[in-house]
Amino acid sequence: MPRALQLSSILLTNLSHPMGGFHHYGQINEDFLMLKGCVMGPRKRILTLRKSLLTHTSRIALEKIDLKFIDTASKWGHGRFQTDAEKKAFQGLLKKDREAMEIILIFIFLFIEKKKKKKRKKKSLCC
Repeated sequence: MPRALQLSSILLTNLSHPMGGFHHYGQINEDFLMLKGCVMGPRKRILTLRKSLLTHTSRIALEKIDLKFIDTASKWGHGRFQTDAEKKAFQGLLKKDREAMEIILIFIFLFIEKKKKKKRKKKSLCC
């Protein structure tokens, strides 16, 4: 199942990224595997994964993993919001969004006025 997670029979696609990307790494657009613990070397080191030669019998190795929640809040700052929609619902329209809406409304208003003028011209020509 590429670029998706199966959580309690709910399919979540592309929701496993923190808002704003991973700390000191950025957004990831490809499939990825997150490892618990640490790996020696640089952040973007290519790893070769293989099946273990030893059979693990410890209680921790045999424990079934049951994911219930993935934290997607931003790791920069306070990290209050889990999704962009939740953030926009709390903050409301941004200045750039308001300005874009105003421009669209102006164009709609001018378009309607132009239609009204055409109707007036047609009435004046007919009668």
